[in-house]
Amino acid sequence: MTTPPPDSAPLDVAGLARLYERATLGEWHIQDGCSWRRIGTHFHDGDVLCPTNSRTDGHPDLCAADGRLYDNLKFIVAAHENWPALLSRITELEAHERAFDERRRRLETALRVSRGWVITCSSSAQARRDLKTIDAALGLTPEGTPS
Repeated sequence: MTTPPPDSAPLDVAGLARLYERATLGEWHIQDGCSWRRIGTHFHDGDVLCPTNSRTDGHPDLCAADGRLYDNLKFIVAAHENWPALLSRITELEAHERAFDERRRRLETALRVSRGWVITCSSSAQARRDLKTIDAALGLTPEGTPS
């Protein structure tokens, strides 16, 4: 029996990526019919996870056609356990993106009105660098308030 991680465990994106790479490749689907539900890809029926009876004792068990049973199970558990942290991180990144877009819109408007400039950037990274430079010149904090 394993001990679950504490609620405050940090998100391990690299660990999740490693588990994903070791799991069965392809798009996973729930498959049903006959008498057993299973998870498989378009390539094979039940190749991700399927029920079986153990050859040694006849008890119910699980199998994966490509021998990746434990890799698939570890990935399923890790994805489930990390979902709250993943969702939180996505929400946080979306909020940062909205704040960035609003700051950029306000700065573009101010520059357009005051000097007739329009910020044109070849990339978001360039836009972020330009905004940091402008913020520093205006004495603003990263949140856009006077320092």
